[in-house]
Order: sequence, then C-alpha cells, then structure tokens
Amino acid sequence: MPDTTPCTTEPMGDKERSLIHALKQSYEQGDDQGVVSAYKQLTQLILNRVSGQNAKALQSEAADNFVPVGRFYEILGIQPLSSSRQVHVGYLRSIKKMLAARRAANGQERDFLARLEEICLAHDVLREPETRVDYDFRLLKVRGGGNALSDELDALETTIVPRSGKVHLKIGELLQSSEIIDMAELAAAVDMHKAMPEMLFGQFMVKSGFINQKQLDTVLEAQKLIGEGRITVAQFQAGMKAYKETGIPLLAFLNQEGFVDALQDSAQSD
Repeated sequence: MPDTTPCTTEPMGDKERSLIHALKQSYEQGDDQGVVSAYKQLTQLILNRVSGQNAKALQSEAADNFVPVGRFYEILGIQPLSSSRQVHVGYLRSIKKMLAARRAANGQERDFLARLEEICLAHDVLREPETRVDYDFRLLKVRGGGNALSDELDALETTIVPRSGKVHLKIGELLQSSEIIDMAELAAAVDMHKAMPEMLFGQFMVKSGFINQKQLDTVLEAQKLIGEGRITVAQFQAGMKAYKETGIPLLAFLNQEGFVDALQDSAQSD
C-alpha cells in the first residue's frame, strides 16, 4: 500500500503568512497574475524548507521516504495520462478549492499550509518531465525500493541522456513498464545478459529472441519521446498496450489519442 503520510508542517514564518495572505487576496480579486506571483514565491520558500530534502531523495536510496508517496495525481485531481498543461490546471483548481474551504473553515492556518505544501510538491514534481518520469517509475517500482530486478537493470546499462539533456532513461526500465514482455522473461534476460555484458541490453534482447527488432525500435522511439518530455510514462504504457493488442504503431496511437500534440502545445505555451 502507498504511504499516504502527509508532510510534517513546521511553524509558519512571517514571510509565508504574508504570501498566503497575498495569494488569498489575489484569488478573491480575480487577479490570476497575482496568484501565480504569490505562488512562485511561496512554493520556493516551501521547497527550500520542506521539499528540498524530498527532491534530493528522488535521486537517492532514501526515495522510499519521499512523502506523500503515491498521492500526487490524487492531490491534483488528475490522472497519470494527464498532460503537463492538465497538471497545471489541476494545481489551479486545487488551490481554488483549498482557498474556498479555508474561508468556510475560518482560517485553520496550520492545516492550510500543510495542504498547500502537498499541492505545491505535487505540482512541481509532475510539471517537470525529469521528476515526473522518476516519480512514475518509482510508483511502478521500476526504480528504487530495494527491488532486486530494478537494481540489476540499473547496474547493467549506461544511462542514456537524450539531446534535451534532462530525462535519464534506460531500455530495461521501459521494457519493465511495457506490455511486450513479462517480468519473468525480463528477469531471465537480465541474468543471461551477464554472460555478454559487452552487448547493449536492447540488442541482447533481440539477439536472444526475447523481443523482435520492431519491438525494440518502438521502445527506442518511446525513449526519445519521453526523454524530450513529449509523452508521459503512463501514455507510453497505454501506447504499448495498444501496440501489443492491435499492432497500431506507437506514434500513430499517441497522435490518435492527442497525447503528442497536447504535450507539444503545452511545451510551447510554458
């Protein structure tokens, strides 16, 4: 079961109180730019004080203590298939609901800040392709968690950094989260690959008959799309499931569902 422990809230400082007041006032006045400005300043304070440690945990063995684990999509009221733009819309809606609830409850400053911390953390992790990919893979137990297969996959490949230079992906991670090979086959392939460590894992999978060249090419295509922030891990999974069941090419499925175009538009508008 995912850990749903909320973030620990320390006493609020004067700067935070001031920014929360500004955020509330801007919202009530319909000043969207004021809301965004107050949010940016407030989230920086929060991330420095609370989530700075969590952000480091995303890249360390301590990531299992990253809180709140498994709840970021729920917090923003969105789905793993949601685009980057929908993440931001979910954030704004969550802020509005939180402010409305706070007015109805006559304050509750401590609870308000704790909730705001969760919303800001969820938004900042899911908004950026690099942290979202890492977060999604950890939810799927593809990374971290002391999983033996995950550790072996991590050890056998050199991290591939796409041209964007941001999102780090490995063929083994994508195969583990796809629908084209089951976990038992993947574990067997990882073990067999130890006898041929000089061969790239993807090529070894084809040579050994675990997957065919077309399947590898499809995963490599997905690696590029995810690495460039054009699709999410969940969208990749949906595309691979469709590819396995119907044979529809990955890019054709992504275009058909509007995933690629939606994310391209989002990147241009940010």
